[in-house]
Amino acid sequence: MSESLYAWIRRWAELRPTATALVDGHLSLGYRALAEAVERTAHGLDVPPVPGHVAPRWGVLMGNTVADVVLVLALARAGLAPVLLDPRSTPDEIASMTRIARLSGVLNPGAASARSQPLPAGPLPAAGRLAPFGLVTSGTNGLPKVVRRDWASTLTVCASFADTAGYRPDDVVLCTTPLHHSYAFGIALVSGLLSGATVALAPTPPSPADLANWIGELRPTVIQSVPFLYRVLVPRLPSVGNIARLCVSAGERLDATTAEAWREASGTSLSNHYGATENAVITLADPGDVESVGRTVPGVRVRIGHPGNTGRPTEGEVWVRGPGRHSRYWGQSALTRETFTGGWQRTGDWGTLLPDGRLVLTGRLSQRLSVAGRKVDPVEVEAVLRSHPQVQDCLVTGPPAGSAESGFFAFVAASGVGELELRRYLAARLSAYKVPTRLVLRSELPRTGTNKVHTARLWRELMTS
Repeated sequence: MSESLYAWIRRWAELRPTATALVDGHLSLGYRALAEAVERTAHGLDVPPVPGHVAPRWGVLMGNTVADVVLVLALARAGLAPVLLDPRSTPDEIASMTRIARLSGVLNPGAASARSQPLPAGPLPAAGRLAPFGLVTSGTNGLPKVVRRDWASTLTVCASFADTAGYRPDDVVLCTTPLHHSYAFGIALVSGLLSGATVALAPTPPSPADLANWIGELRPTVIQSVPFLYRVLVPRLPSVGNIARLCVSAGERLDATTAEAWREASGTSLSNHYGATENAVITLADPGDVESVGRTVPGVRVRIGHPGNTGRPTEGEVWVRGPGRHSRYWGQSALTRETFTGGWQRTGDWGTLLPDGRLVLTGRLSQRLSVAGRKVDPVEVEAVLRSHPQVQDCLVTGPPAGSAESGFFAFVAASGVGELELRRYLAARLSAYKVPTRLVLRSELPRTGTNKVHTARLWRELMTS
């Protein structure tokens, strides 16, 4: 797709000028107002193009507000490369990202100021010019990576997802996870704006009670969220009949218990989605399919095993190839060479392709644990733990690098059940070597801004207790 997202917004501004494009808890903008705000903000930045040079990169402390979105779109409109950062980043983390991605500065939309050198003055480039943008991911090893993403290929796969999912201009797409992550940015924001829909931005991390109230007030037709939030929303959902026509779930494994509880409470089955920071959208499953993450959206290809292999393994590492120019990591050329081969990306996920084309994910290469020479998949152990009626949440993991601990651990949020009963429950359903060395019972597990279990915090608290 050669047009910019701004060009699509202008198109919808002509077709549906007063239709709401973006709404948060404090501000709402129609498509015409959004186009004008982007243009006005881009002129206010007063940034010139640099002929023959790579577009300067500017970090944005990206929250879930209309102002944040306007600033990112304005930077892209001005021919710059916005890099989306977690607004809760520490000064040291910001300094690290600035160094890795060679940022010209970091902008805080709330403060409307740069943390580094001032923006230079000059005219705007042509509206159709497309510069790259950046997303930060920690991957599975906790080390930061700044992914260079191409706007054209991103818009292409997001348009493909929107078409597959049946997005319409009269949709209200509720975004419940941070926009600085690829999942919300692609599925909710970009796909929604390309479709001329209303994108509703929930604050992050959202309060389950406030989010449930917002669902009752907004009556979204599409919800983008993660299994954890779907679980905690179930007892709080308003009695308003069916909740949305499409509920997309990603970010962590969707278990059958959560899927069934949501279907009974909302009247809508969850649809599994698989994506990656490097490739945005990859798959979408049929509603109610908890076995797989679905089939690839048009324009995206998936294979099992290295693309140089001539055989067709039934199970192995998942490799993905999207349309257009593949991503790379700014400031990490060795990692780029290791991850991308001939346009294919190695995801680090382990899975299998079913005969009907559906992709089943069975774990991650880096997360598989070695126990007495045998491999243990944490996903399998977590699934058994979650099937216990008194278990609300869990994480199975090995000790962090450099730790004196041995074996592997299960952190479990449960009530009314003790360690001995849980061990018996696991032993009746798993081989002995798959039962965790230690079970750590807690009232709840800490979560990150994207509602993933905060592994580092769990280990810190365990080591200091």
